[in-house]
Amino acid sequence: MKQDPFKPASSAIKADPYSKGIHFLLSTFQRHAVALCVGGAFLIFAASAASVSAQSTIYAPSGIPGKPKPRPSPTPIVDPTYYWNGSGAVTAPTSWGQNPDGSGTQPPNFTTASQVFEFQNGQSATLTVNWTVSGSGSQILIDTGATLDASTFTIANGASTGTFNMQSGATFKTAGTYSGLIFGTIDANSTFEIDGSGTSLLGRTYGKLIWNSSGTVTPADFTTGGSFRIEQATVRLLATSGTTDHTWNLGTDLNIDSGATWNLGAGASATGTVNIGGGLSNSGAITKSSTDGTTTINLNGTGTSSVTWGTNGGTNQNWNVNIGSATSTKTINMNDSLNNGSGTVGIFGTAK
Repeated sequence: MKQDPFKPASSAIKADPYSKGIHFLLSTFQRHAVALCVGGAFLIFAASAASVSAQSTIYAPSGIPGKPKPRPSPTPIVDPTYYWNGSGAVTAPTSWGQNPDGSGTQPPNFTTASQVFEFQNGQSATLTVNWTVSGSGSQILIDTGATLDASTFTIANGASTGTFNMQSGATFKTAGTYSGLIFGTIDANSTFEIDGSGTSLLGRTYGKLIWNSSGTVTPADFTTGGSFRIEQATVRLLATSGTTDHTWNLGTDLNIDSGATWNLGAGASATGTVNIGGGLSNSGAITKSSTDGTTTINLNGTGTSSVTWGTNGGTNQNWNVNIGSATSTKTINMNDSLNNGSGTVGIFGTAK
């Protein structure tokens, strides 16, 4: 009988504990054929008695020639995050590191692209000089429970594509010089506070907004995800002159503290609109000149809110109030009297 050239005269099978498969060791050859099973695929090497051929065939367990496994996708590049160490100058690269305690690799500067600078829960940092993070794509992040106080100096991320971000429960304080900040993700429950004597409140989307400046301001149109509090001085809805209309969109409540004033009209021919998603509490004063434009307060949204008008209006101080809307009902508990002159009151929801 003719010997099968790929069949050994004798064979031994051994289990190799250091391999994923079983090595079939063919001890005696006529044509030097070797079969190797590794990782579930059979490799057949064939050669003549004189030399070993470099040719080989890969067979899957089913007997169908297999294909090499594809290379894994490359690991995404992650922007390096640097954590403030909790004590050093914010503007010094040595105060930052890649470990959560601020140690480890330090940033080369604040101008390199795609860096993240993070203030963590429980930290309170105060700028002692102006700080600019200008690297393209770089970010400033204030975590929940962290505070960054820039009330005396300015903070900016220049004209880059970087962003300024605040988590829920984060606090940022400024003197009103923040035009160089590019807002990214600002949580509705974060707090943005304007202190000092600033006279600028920019048209941005904030979380909770606090005006705690001694200066008088007429903001551009702005939106809050949370409340707006006027702690001192005067905040005007309309400018002292001109014809520019203004709209405020407040996510929840409007609060006016004792000693503060909300002036509803100071522009002779402009229109002011304030949309309040929650309630209103006035411990200061709400004023409006009889000759100043048209003002409408919309208490909209859903649910039940309380309104305390406090010292408000007066003879000929005409302004309009709407409770709810044609598409959204609202229940308002009126704690005192509204004196809006000859202005109108529209009730689409419920007033108690």
